[in-house]
Amino acid sequence: MKYDIFISYSNKDEAIANDVCHVLEDSGFKCWIAPRNIQPGKQYAREIINGINSSSMLLLIFTSNSNESEHVINEVDRAFNAKKTIVPFLAENVVMNEELDYYLARKQWFVAYPRYSSRLGELITTLAEILQKPVTGNNRQQVETRDEVVVNSVYEKDEEARLSYEQAECLDSEGDEDTIKWYRKAAEQGDADAQCWLGYCYESGQGVSCSKSEAVKWYRKAAEQGNADAQFWLGISYYNGNGVPQSYSEAVKWYRKSAEQGDADAQWWLGICYYNGNGVSQSYSEAAKWYREAAEQGHVDAQFWLGYCYYNGQGVPESYSEAVKWYRKAAEQRGANAQFWLGYCYYNGQGVPESYSEAVKWYRKAAEQGDANAQFWLGICYENGNGVSQSYSEAAKWYREAAEQGHVDAQWWLGYCYESGQGVSCSKSEAVKWYRKAAEQGHQDAKDALKRLGY
Repeated sequence: MKYDIFISYSNKDEAIANDVCHVLEDSGFKCWIAPRNIQPGKQYAREIINGINSSSMLLLIFTSNSNESEHVINEVDRAFNAKKTIVPFLAENVVMNEELDYYLARKQWFVAYPRYSSRLGELITTLAEILQKPVTGNNRQQVETRDEVVVNSVYEKDEEARLSYEQAECLDSEGDEDTIKWYRKAAEQGDADAQCWLGYCYESGQGVSCSKSEAVKWYRKAAEQGNADAQFWLGISYYNGNGVPQSYSEAVKWYRKSAEQGDADAQWWLGICYYNGNGVSQSYSEAAKWYREAAEQGHVDAQFWLGYCYYNGQGVPESYSEAVKWYRKAAEQRGANAQFWLGYCYYNGQGVPESYSEAVKWYRKAAEQGDANAQFWLGICYENGNGVSQSYSEAAKWYREAAEQGHVDAQWWLGYCYESGQGVSCSKSEAVKWYRKAAEQGHQDAKDALKRLGY
């Protein structure tokens, strides 16, 4: 089978890679991505080679993780020698190592940081031009709209400002002095993109002394010109009180401007504001509306929260099956909250047939990412032998992981394990220690246990 794009990435960036893959496939591209396209029983390295050979081009998800990955270097080497088109998608501002630089120094880089999700529409257009194929599916109108804005913006800019911004883009590396000089030059001449980037440099302290107030100054200049990224970041500044007096209402104002231009992060944050009543009248229906806007663009957090709304009937009719649908989308992008809740639905047979083994599968994925609820419930599964072989020692192990993060029920259960010697050596002092931690959070059974033990 022939593919358009082989997606190369570090397994530590699986969420980004899956996000990009989802958006590209929604636009009509055929993508090859591991481990999804590895055939069962086949030799892994051979399948990677076949995937590259059967694809028209390689898209490298470039981050600090892929910069250190031998597997990524091997994939780029294979594509280079096979004379495949290689497009580096820079999701982080990282200096490329010498090996990758050897292959990619003369390639056109696609700069996507600081928020890669805001550049996916432009990526689709770029890849469509390279592959000489039309954009189809859910993202066509979105891409056409963004392209029109980008093209108009370029022709409306002062020529000197445009050239200054392009010079900065060419030099861009860890916010060095030359890069900042050209961003500033373009920004001072009114280039909105450069103003936003200069704001981000001040926000993160890249190439300049960190200054939240200077960041806000440049975000505002770009935001007032309609730059969606800058509008979002100005909203974040108001939400957190960074560089400006804290104001939820001002945050909502700027989130809305960005969200109405299709920015998924802004849509999600606007949903959060409606959900919590921050800066607006509390409204679950408005929250669900904006979560949906972002979720349909593949925003993992919005997908989780839309699922949560369906699970609880907040702003939408209660529907476990719809909750599972959105939890699954987020879970497959490695959203830990969604993985836990998808496991919980399988455990209780809500929206899916009851399956302890599926519950354990998703609990484990979330637990290994540090989700305390998932760690606790994975412990419960081992305690009772649900979906796994019964093991008190494994139960105690996962209770401990959750307890150390402050999970009150896990603290109580770990105390009980020490009191009874289940999965750990019996220890009254350790039992008291963990009962006390749970009791301090108001756990009644833990308080009763301490009284029983004379404390």
